Amino acid sequence: MRPRIAGAVLALAAASWLAAPRMSARQTRDAAMPARGSATLTGVVVSDDGGRPVARALVTVTGIAPAFSDVASTDVNGRFSFTGLPAADVTITATKTTYLKAYFGAHDAIRGPAAPIMLKSGAPVDVTLRLPRGAVIAGTVTGTTGRPRPGSEVSVYPSRLVGGTRRLIGGPVGHGGVADDKGRFRVWGLAPGEYVVTVTPGTGQTAARTTSDADVQWAMAAAGGGRTAAAPVSVIRELRFAPVYYPGVVDPAEAAVVTIGVGEERDGVDVAVHAVATADIHGTVTGLDGRPAAQVTIALDGVLDHATTISDAAGRFGFRSIAPGTFTLSARGSGQPAASSNAPAREDLWASIDLVTIGEPVDGVALALQRGMTAAGRVVFEGARPGVASQAVVGVTLATGGTGTRRGSGSTAAADGTFTVGDLAPGRYRVHAGYAGAPGPGGAWLAKSVLWQGQDLLDSTLDIAPGRDVTALTVVFSDRQTDLRGTFFDSAGHPIAGYDVVVFAADRRFWTEESRRVARVQVGRDGRFHFAGLPAGEYLLAAVTHADPDDLADPDWLAAVAPLALPVALADGEHKIQDIRLGK
Repeated sequence: MRPRIAGAVLALAAASWLAAPRMSARQTRDAAMPARGSATLTGVVVSDDGGRPVARALVTVTGIAPAFSDVASTDVNGRFSFTGLPAADVTITATKTTYLKAYFGAHDAIRGPAAPIMLKSGAPVDVTLRLPRGAVIAGTVTGTTGRPRPGSEVSVYPSRLVGGTRRLIGGPVGHGGVADDKGRFRVWGLAPGEYVVTVTPGTGQTAARTTSDADVQWAMAAAGGGRTAAAPVSVIRELRFAPVYYPGVVDPAEAAVVTIGVGEERDGVDVAVHAVATADIHGTVTGLDGRPAAQVTIALDGVLDHATTISDAAGRFGFRSIAPGTFTLSARGSGQPAASSNAPAREDLWASIDLVTIGEPVDGVALALQRGMTAAGRVVFEGARPGVASQAVVGVTLATGGTGTRRGSGSTAAADGTFTVGDLAPGRYRVHAGYAGAPGPGGAWLAKSVLWQGQDLLDSTLDIAPGRDVTALTVVFSDRQTDLRGTFFDSAGHPIAGYDVVVFAADRRFWTEESRRVARVQVGRDGRFHFAGLPAGEYLLAAVTHADPDDLADPDWLAAVAPLALPVALADGEHKIQDIRLGK
């Protein structure tokens, strides 16, 4: 999965406004016609790498409240002007081909922020915007003979390390990613950062005869004039042009990262594409009794690839034309009906092995299903009156990045508060808990913590190893709710609607995927927002034009918002009101 990167982001806290751009899949909203007034805005757009005026750049002025947008083009001297604008808070941006977007008053020249300014009647405002030049990645695509391979499609993907694993974090970015008649490519308009370059030469495939030792011996005997047996049976193998990653590898795990700075032109990113022998994988899956297991889901997972199939009546399965790489082959199936009425009707079983393919057929793969592991513990309640343990549900789900055949499981606690979550395949899981009964004296029962070996699993993950059950989990429910609410105002004190408000932990350790200390809500029509169930701690609060799960899981995005966000401290059980005001 390749998460996309969202559209322009605008954050504000107290007297500041933050605009953080995203690089693709822009978020759009209905464009409002410019509201008319008597304010004037003028300025100049210059290049960030020399201060030269930039002609024919497009400058956009956007009103906050009232909402409006107006666009003007700069002249040969880089100058622009707007007249008849309303006296209101506005943000200003500029764009031009080959440049990155410029944000007036930006805290971060590439991602934002754009600081709002207040336009007043009869008081012209003059500003300067600096356009940073986009970076370039260039190189040559060649074929197996070293000759140029024109028409090859070159894609550049932003990349970053997440939990020690490198990931592609969006779709292709930049422009001009097709090799010309000399095999040259030049992808331009890139923001500074780390990238992975991939080349797709086409879908053509061919067949080639494989030369074996028997072929060589037969040929030598025939050349010597001796009498020989019939020629060995030819083995025809399928070859295809697989996508190739810079510097010329087929396995994406071996791809090199290209790091570029602002306006940098990185040439010499050359890639040689070649026909790659693909591998067919065949195997069988057996159940607990050692017999072939039918209708079992088999998954093949690589760094970027995922494929599934179903075993047949004889337990056989197969995958065709798999490019070289490192893969996990896993299975998930069901056991036999339970022998007693007290046992679960079916059991979830699992099997998993690692494979490395190098273009040679992989036959005889054996997957033996086995029972999953368990995670057990007890639920406790913090409050004036305890809840009903049997109304508590504890579950685990596989953390992001696991294979498709591994899923989560759940369990309802017994009357004495004990629970056991079973049928867990090896992997990294997130623990969650909920309460289905009546609220406590202080409010709804919410999971406060899940304690295990000195750590809170609500802020981390639980590793399930093969053959090792997890015991002594303690799930703590509390009816002491902690919440944060407020209203988003413009500089004139009017509520603003149509934006998102984000709150996130001040401690970067909690800037992880699915963190309970990072949240977003949409501002209501009355400008109000409300966060419920936050753990006690130190937070940062900001309003943004748009935020989605990819933004909230992106430490770089949170880091761009943080400098201008409003610090907020929450005590356990506290009900805090914190407004956000633009301008003053």
